[in-house]
Amino acid sequence: MKEIWNNILDMFMVFGGAAMLWIAGEAGRIAIAGGAGALVRWWASEQRNLRNGIVQALTGAIVATYMWPLVFGILHFFLPSLEKDTETIVASGFVAGMMGMSVAKIALALIENFTHQHRPQTDKEDDDRG
Repeated sequence: MKEIWNNILDMFMVFGGAAMLWIAGEAGRIAIAGGAGALVRWWASEQRNLRNGIVQALTGAIVATYMWPLVFGILHFFLPSLEKDTETIVASGFVAGMMGMSVAKIALALIENFTHQHRPQTDKEDDDRG
């Protein structure tokens, strides 16, 4: 029985250490900054509830991970003296996280619009009585 607890403790230490290394790395910092940016946007919104805050934080972290290069490119276009260092990358992740829900909603609306336009029509959709 003692061996099982030792194995569980070893697994916890390994995965906990890996999580701390990821958080301290560049990708983790960008994801955390994106989540923080999304929480700032959530805090400024009119309708705040815990579920929306969690969803927005997760969405902001995901969007920041992939969209920070675009945000950095836009910022660099307007501020050419901006250098690509760790702090500006994390700041770009924060801004991307703030815009995360809007970007996700726009992307989903574009996909839905595209699929709706290219959907084959059935007899029920042609019927004007319904």
